[in-house]
Amino acid sequence: NAISVTNRMTNKEEKIAKRRELLVYPLTPLLQGLSARLDRTPGPYLLGDRLSIADAELFTIQLSLRSGLIDGLSSGDVRQHPNLRAHFQTLLEHPKVAAFYAKDLATLKDLP
Repeated sequence: NAISVTNRMTNKEEKIAKRRELLVYPLTPLLQGLSARLDRTPGPYLLGDRLSIADAELFTIQLSLRSGLIDGLSSGDVRQHPNLRAHFQTLLEHPKVAAFYAKDLATLKDLP
């Protein structure tokens, strides 16, 4: 993805500036679109009642943003979409996701 390309940047100020630029486009429209999609689906997942690879990808995007591990991006960038938070929590409660993240589950549930 576009953010991972910035990992190779050595100048921290340039890296953060590029990440903030990427937040404007494509991240913000992507998050808005996924939020709108969740509003239209009958179930808790992007495709309704069935977990898909799209849900896993959205989960990892949110995990990256919420964790604070990416300089220049923060949990505030996803907080404006309450249904994204609900989606994140739903995936944390999925048995397979919970098993995978078992040792970090308490910490992940407390992410903003």
